[in-house]
Amino acid sequence: MADITTRASALSFRSTRFEIIDQHGQHWLKASDLARALGYAREDAISRIYERNAAEFREDMTLTVKLTVNGINDSKRKKEVRIFSLRGAHLLAMFARTSVAKEFRTWVLDVLEQQSGNHSQLPETTSHIDLARQLAHAATAQVYQAVFDAVLRDGEPPHSTRLLLGFTGNSNALVPQVQTLEEGTFAMTLAQLTKAIRTDLMVPDTTLANLATACTQRLANHAEAQERRSTQQASTQGLTQSKLQLR
Repeated sequence: MADITTRASALSFRSTRFEIIDQHGQHWLKASDLARALGYAREDAISRIYERNAAEFREDMTLTVKLTVNGINDSKRKKEVRIFSLRGAHLLAMFARTSVAKEFRTWVLDVLEQQSGNHSQLPETTSHIDLARQLAHAATAQVYQAVFDAVLRDGEPPHSTRLLLGFTGNSNALVPQVQTLEEGTFAMTLAQLTKAIRTDLMVPDTTLANLATACTQRLANHAEAQERRSTQQASTQGLTQSKLQLR
């Protein structure tokens, strides 16, 4: 456990102004500030969330430090405080159940993206394995939240929920995005779709007929558009030749 000093910063979310903990040049946030930002009345709400999900947090996401704080009569004293990195704060907010948690997660990702834009290169101490672990943890939290929400919303068992996991952002700040697929959704390439229609796509004959009608109409529309373009080109060429002859 290290003794850490704080420094002023303009980092804030809604009405919460964070007291930034400088840890190896990175922004870390105090549990008490995170509790206020996430809409909890008690600071120990963050401790309870962390304790329930401690296995999900790595050492580079949270740790306990001793901070110098003001005591009685402005005396200085050391206080043990749990702090979270920005990625740790994002993961923490994934487990939060307050109305502002979703907005807070978006805010944290925006801050992380801004920081990645201010640094053209990743720190030398950050390896591809570390980044892979961070992304895997973030994706796991997203899937957890999506399954949790889907089951509560629909009252269905988890095996009835289908999810699509993707990633947005650049290589330095990838962000996992999970969405629930509607019933009857197919996720496949166009080549796979073509093969499936020819062979084993399990859909009613009426659906196959609708697909065939849609494809035929699309081809007819393309043919009509091509014919119109050819007619316009011929007309333009004819006008050009007429002008040349008149001259």
